[in-house]
Amino acid sequence: MSQIEVIGIGSAWVNRTMYTGPTHLNALGLAAGEVVKVNREHYRSLCRGRLDIFQYAGGSVANTLVALSRLNRGVGFVGKASVDGDGLFFQNDLMANGVCMLLQPCDEDMATSGCLVCYDGHGVASKVVHLGVSKTLGLVDMSMSDVVSAKTLLVEADILDMPKLHEWLASVLDVARKSQTQIVLVLSNQYVVSRHREFLLELLGCVDIVAGNEVECEALLNTHSVDNIVAKLAHTRVCVVMTRAENGSVVITPDAVSSHDAFPCQLVDTTAAGDYYLAGFLHAQMSGMGSVQCAGLGSRLAAVACGERGSRCSDKYDFSHISNSYLSGVAV
Repeated sequence: MSQIEVIGIGSAWVNRTMYTGPTHLNALGLAAGEVVKVNREHYRSLCRGRLDIFQYAGGSVANTLVALSRLNRGVGFVGKASVDGDGLFFQNDLMANGVCMLLQPCDEDMATSGCLVCYDGHGVASKVVHLGVSKTLGLVDMSMSDVVSAKTLLVEADILDMPKLHEWLASVLDVARKSQTQIVLVLSNQYVVSRHREFLLELLGCVDIVAGNEVECEALLNTHSVDNIVAKLAHTRVCVVMTRAENGSVVITPDAVSSHDAFPCQLVDTTAAGDYYLAGFLHAQMSGMGSVQCAGLGSRLAAVACGERGSRCSDKYDFSHISNSYLSGVAV
């Protein structure tokens, strides 16, 4: 494993998707579009016996690290999984994709975090979430030497639901700033952003980049439209990288605002598209490119992610070749 350039702190998720109808949703006690939290036993009972469930490892930061690894960046992940089947599945997935696991699965009597996404016949998703062992992540699990040696630190907003998070995150960010490690706040979840909006706004003065989609940025700034988001950020020095699905992306820096088109793709699944976009953006930035080139590579990797089901892209896509072909053909 090469030296770790990017370290990510986030949640270790195993996600499952299935397709069902209103009758089955009602039998599960779910309403269309609803997001509910359940305990381990309830979550397992919902997943048990379904042969049509598609399973994949997730978590925004974990997905971005996988994409960066395929761009030949040295990456490491800090997040808690258990020694159960889901935890071993998550660990093996990341290790197979070149991500260094900086925290081994724990044997606490808690399950690995999971999310079951149930799609009805009209494309509406209902989610059943089990928080699991991810929420026990704490300062004792951090290696400050990893933070000091990395060029970039990714912090996932999902971890804000963890108890006592506010007591230790400040210490991690302080170490990163003193060591001149670039700090990227990954919004990752509009509901988490809404719950912790005030705290996240305070973090804007401590981070270098905020990355999220348009809905997450709207939740953070309590406003709508790109113009309003730009106006709300006028007094900050942070760079905001905002994806807008088929409408492309917007990069907001203290000096300029630029809009970028989405790269054409054959849409199969938008899962992890924003995470892969961020990987392309950061890789180009670490290669010395400007915002236009960073957004361009991000859009290309997002298009690849949209062409595959789940959070992982098959080996038929050579990320390094995509990157080298694009970056060698643009002006810095």
